[in-house]
Amino acid sequence: MDPYVLVVSGAGASCLLGEDEDMPQMSGWARSLAVALDTKEHRLAELLGLNEDLRGDEFERRLGEFFTVQKTFDRLDKFKTLGGPQPMVTKGNLEEWLDTARGRSRLILTTIRENLFESFGYNQFSDAKCTAAYTALMSILGDSGLRMHVATTNYDQTVEIALGNMGLAYEDGFIGSGPVTPRLAPDGLVDRANAADRIALLHLHGAVGWYELGGEIRKHPSDSPLNSSLGTPAILPPDDTKAVNAFAPWTRDLWQEFAQLVQEASHVLVIGHSLNDSHLVDELRKAPGPVAVCAYFSAPNWDVDAAELGRIYELLPSASAIPMSFGPDLETDEKKLRDFLVS
Repeated sequence: MDPYVLVVSGAGASCLLGEDEDMPQMSGWARSLAVALDTKEHRLAELLGLNEDLRGDEFERRLGEFFTVQKTFDRLDKFKTLGGPQPMVTKGNLEEWLDTARGRSRLILTTIRENLFESFGYNQFSDAKCTAAYTALMSILGDSGLRMHVATTNYDQTVEIALGNMGLAYEDGFIGSGPVTPRLAPDGLVDRANAADRIALLHLHGAVGWYELGGEIRKHPSDSPLNSSLGTPAILPPDDTKAVNAFAPWTRDLWQEFAQLVQEASHVLVIGHSLNDSHLVDELRKAPGPVAVCAYFSAPNWDVDAAELGRIYELLPSASAIPMSFGPDLETDEKKLRDFLVS
């Protein structure tokens, strides 16, 4: 097997690829979602603690609180008489509260999904910018004699568009074509990609256009709004309480493939990721090869912010930090990147 770089991307890798404006990172999505929620019902955003100045990690924490409560309603219904005048007897005001809370919870969950599709669907990014960015990156990797595989926590399909426009075949785990809606079969994805000399592409948190129906994950075009008739969106929304062993089976399988990619990679290059994902960081710490995290910089000396450097080294003590602005006009300290790729 030829040596390869595993590129791990987060929201920052898509930010500069927007069609008319930058694609949202977590803080930007928080602002958009707050507006969408308050459009549905006044003060819903305030209920969830969403506002304009929310950091990405805090956004995940507050959504995580909501998902935790949202999942308890069925259990609460079963044991609601614990608070009644006697067992198996309840009061009407609790019934009314629970019905209202359930309805509002469903409204919030639907709005989150709708807004996610609107924010990260195909119409939000530029084919040309995606292609330019990944062409520039692969040119540098190719000069070092290295192939590339990709794992992303993003919901958009910027990587697919770029690879397709570049004429590069990839394996994303979906099988079926023509009149058959592609279905996800993640087990063995990496081995299939290597055997066919394709680029493995893992969406670790799902993607716009993915739906679960009848126990299967099906892939539909990502240029359409949320369509509940196709099933339940197959996405893992931001939630700092989620644990890998609690993931849906399809996500657990994808994370197992990710672990294989990390172990077999000659190098791991993290682009546009805040590292605010404990599961991902845990896997990166196990990488046998060198790991580099791309970071924002100040011109003209490629100076990376000291606080960001400190956080990278705290989470990944043996990692390198490489200045980079990933986009159609890719800017990076090429010497440092090329030195990393031959290390």
